[in-house]
Amino acid sequence: MSDGWVTVCKTGDVGREDLIQVEVGDTTLIVVHTKDGRMCALASECTHGRANLADGFVHGSTIECPKHNGRFDAITGAPRATPARIALEVFETQVMGGDVQVRLQGQSSHGRREA
Repeated sequence: MSDGWVTVCKTGDVGREDLIQVEVGDTTLIVVHTKDGRMCALASECTHGRANLADGFVHGSTIECPKHNGRFDAITGAPRATPARIALEVFETQVMGGDVQVRLQGQSSHGRREA
């Protein structure tokens, strides 16, 4: 880990339009690989029904909650369909040499394209 960046997975661990759950210390995140190639890291718990979004679905750059079908933008965390109304926390993400890295300090609303 340097400058607060921690490797959470390899790019090959997450297929396009898919997501996985990762643990960083006591923080649980989802890593999302959007249709256009961005890797994004967000809070793993739905802000509406507290469901685990790792059990959800990715359509393009939208995450769908498995419990009540609320939807969130994977890049910004913004809610895109009810019943979700509160944005997900988004973590700064970068891809370095095939490693997906996140920085837990602060937030970013920009996913990073795979290099």
